[in-house]
Amino acid sequence: MPRNCLNVSPRRLLAAAVLLAVSGCAAQSVEWRQSWPTYLADYERRSASAQRLDVPLRALWRRDVAPYFDVLHKRGGPQLSAPALRDGSLYVGSLDGRFYRFDAATGNLLWVYEAGAPLESPPTVDGGRVFFGSADGVMRCLDAETGREIFSYEASSEVISSPVRASDVLFFTSSNNRLYAVDAGSGEKLWTYDRGVQPALIPRFFASPALGDGRVFVLFSDGFLVALDASSGKQLWTRRVIEDPRHAPPARRTPLVREGAVYVVDGGGALVAVDTATGEEIDRIGGLGVRDFLFSGATLLIVGGDTALAMDAATKHVFWKRPLGPMRVSSLFVTADKLFLLYNRERYPLGWKRLAWTEGYVEALSIESGRSLWTTRLDSTVSTAAAVSDGHVALLTDRGTLQVLGAR
Repeated sequence: MPRNCLNVSPRRLLAAAVLLAVSGCAAQSVEWRQSWPTYLADYERRSASAQRLDVPLRALWRRDVAPYFDVLHKRGGPQLSAPALRDGSLYVGSLDGRFYRFDAATGNLLWVYEAGAPLESPPTVDGGRVFFGSADGVMRCLDAETGREIFSYEASSEVISSPVRASDVLFFTSSNNRLYAVDAGSGEKLWTYDRGVQPALIPRFFASPALGDGRVFVLFSDGFLVALDASSGKQLWTRRVIEDPRHAPPARRTPLVREGAVYVVDGGGALVAVDTATGEEIDRIGGLGVRDFLFSGATLLIVGGDTALAMDAATKHVFWKRPLGPMRVSSLFVTADKLFLLYNRERYPLGWKRLAWTEGYVEALSIESGRSLWTTRLDSTVSTAAAVSDGHVALLTDRGTLQVLGAR
């Protein structure tokens, strides 16, 4: 059974401050869309930028942040630490255990921090600090300007999720199905929530918490979506959305919060909307084999199977539907008028499967029509999300290449 290990420290949470901070995430996210300081852009995990990004894009600079590379198969890790962009700086971790800060415009290295363990947790930059986890179960906080370590907190298992922050509280999950709340200034533990699932039964599950409406939302590897009060850690509701996570098809597993609903992909590939207050299902879109999804205003954008489509989020009227062919979508993001896809596709020289290799791509579609506007091939496969800011797109390929694209 799930258990809430409150063990509240002497430094009690300022409940009202946290509630106000989390309830105000929507307003905060609008400002943040001028940068991209956390995984999928903001704490609601909407992966959206209000900026207009013109195509074609060209490579502005590249840096190798992970020396190991499998030349034969053109792939590495995979690399899962998505970049973050804030105040003209780019922050990213790597499987080689190093965490980097670069000048986003020039690619100049500003500092590097040696964590000593693989980094798969996408960083969060907030309040002059950068937070990220590591495979040895440590959540670290560094000064974003200097790279000096401010604190480290040891969790009970690897940390591969991206943290979120509300006021002075930092929330993150570990791979053994625990959610931690720690003081964002000192790293002191405030409370933990434990799903109580035996570690031997837990598949590796790449999902990060989301914030909204005074609540923290987490999809755990036992298939349950859980809402917790952000100020106290009290479990408000749970809902099973994946019956057997071990056999669920690949899909986005990080919740998205929007207008009083939290959206997740269930075990059958349906997009499910749940009321943030009650946990009751309020909408469901099935039959598409959803791999990833986003919103652009009132338009819902879905990629599933070998199809991309756009529909009215309220009426479900389909504006367009576009075949994509065989591909494995890694992530999506939207700008003012474009949907960008990061995906991998197999190639068969002379039609021989034994000689097949997989390539990574970025493609831009028109949100209005679904027409393909631009495509570029990457130096290897891509497994994580991109970041967008000030006309730049930053992404990390599985080869370990940090690449920044911009308008020609």
